[in-house]
Amino acid sequence: MKYHFIQQQSEGKFVNQLCCVMQVSPSAYYAWLKRPAKLITAEELHLYRRAKALFIESRESLGSRQLMNALRTEGFQIGRYKTRSLMKQLKLTVKQRVAYNTPPSESTVMLLLTTC
Repeated sequence: MKYHFIQQQSEGKFVNQLCCVMQVSPSAYYAWLKRPAKLITAEELHLYRRAKALFIESRESLGSRQLMNALRTEGFQIGRYKTRSLMKQLKLTVKQRVAYNTPPSESTVMLLLTTC
């Protein structure tokens, strides 16, 4: 993300200053420029999209095992550790849901107070 910004803003000039502002070394920026872009297959892209969709549908509660089982039922051949690395790559972190407790009604409170 930082490198893209530097590339868009610099146009070949002031790279050192932009790297300093973005807290990136110029050598790392130039190494990023030389590195080829990673190409992914259509099948991988479909896997990424389905994994993200399933995770969001579950209200961000699926762990790697449950996500693996959900993807397998959809026909993907994927293991637990591949699912775990996929979750890291897509930045999918599980949020534990908390049960909602309704506050007691007024009549229940009065009943509890009178019995004590």
